[in-house]
Amino acid sequence: MSDTGQAQRALNAEAKGTKGGKIFVWRYAEEIEPEDGSDPYMEDREVVLIIPRKFKRLKFSQLMGQNNLAGGLGVVFGKAVVDELLELEMDASEFELFMDRLGDALGGTTVKN
Repeated sequence: MSDTGQAQRALNAEAKGTKGGKIFVWRYAEEIEPEDGSDPYMEDREVVLIIPRKFKRLKFSQLMGQNNLAGGLGVVFGKAVVDELLELEMDASEFELFMDRLGDALGGTTVKN
């Protein structure tokens, strides 16, 4: 969901243990309705986001404080990634969990902290 070069650099940095972007992975199941009319089935999917080590954190905070979620995420991930995120279908509990985990990743905290 992000620039392939940037994603690869972050993955390489993560593998080498060097300072690079954080990797946020969201796994979910999506119901697929085949075009041939056969029974729908569930397929595993994942969203991989690279959280850069540096981004415009003040601008991000300002937009989030204005309840501009798409704008704030756009500062971090870019408009194209946000457009893809906006197309994800989630129920209320999935959305709450997604936002909680993404917030932890962006804030640099975890449940363990």
